[in-house]
Amino acid sequence: MRAAGAHVRSLLVYSVLTASTIGPGTVAMCAKSGSEYDTALLWCVLVAAAVAWAMQEGSARLTLASDRTLGQCLRALTASRRSLRAVRHLLLAFIVVGSFAYTCNNFAGTMAAVDMVVGSSAAQTAINLALAPCCVVLLLKGDAGQI
Repeated sequence: MRAAGAHVRSLLVYSVLTASTIGPGTVAMCAKSGSEYDTALLWCVLVAAAVAWAMQEGSARLTLASDRTLGQCLRALTASRRSLRAVRHLLLAFIVVGSFAYTCNNFAGTMAAVDMVVGSSAAQTAINLALAPCCVVLLLKGDAGQI
């Protein structure tokens, strides 16, 4: 029975991580774009899906073949070459900026959801002010094991 509990716990943790991949920002922005532009932006969905698949598939193959993450492989590749360290730092900057933009999108989606549910402007402001510190704390915590 203990093994089943551990299995359920890991299933819940990874379900939360998966759900955060498609967060409220993604849902709100896709719904808004779909209602405004109908199928005119379908090409964006197809290109994004193809790029995401190619990147994740390549990273998965690299991880399985080398038993290292993509970041560990980049570090090993660029550790001895000074010229490639700038590339590593540039990639790190892209990851940080992309993560920040992704988080802002989720926060904006949450605010849009609050806007749809709550009609009062004062209540929206109160909820937004209450949610902002919660989001900051969760981002600073940054440990999937703590979910």
